[in-house]
Amino acid sequence: MAGREVRNRVLVLDDGADNAQIERVLKALDSLNRIRILRYLSDRMASVNDIAAALDLPASTTSLHVETLEDAGLIRSELEPASRGLRKVCARMFDRIVLDLP
Repeated sequence: MAGREVRNRVLVLDDGADNAQIERVLKALDSLNRIRILRYLSDRMASVNDIAAALDLPASTTSLHVETLEDAGLIRSELEPASRGLRKVCARMFDRIVLDLP
């Protein structure tokens, strides 16, 4: 993978993980659009509006998906100044998610 940064941020969900966290992560992954958002954020930070435009989704729908991904801890968001008010910029937290069933 020449020219591409290799990262290995791994979320491991095993018998030591909180059941509520496992449920939030699995719920977040139970949507093709949320998977698309995670893939889009693989090598970039992007605003909710940029994500919506790139994935051809309504901004309101994208915002709800981003909230679900944040609740699961799969992405983080920060508010940044924009030309009018603030904009929410998102980044993916993990490159791999491992579910280890005991």
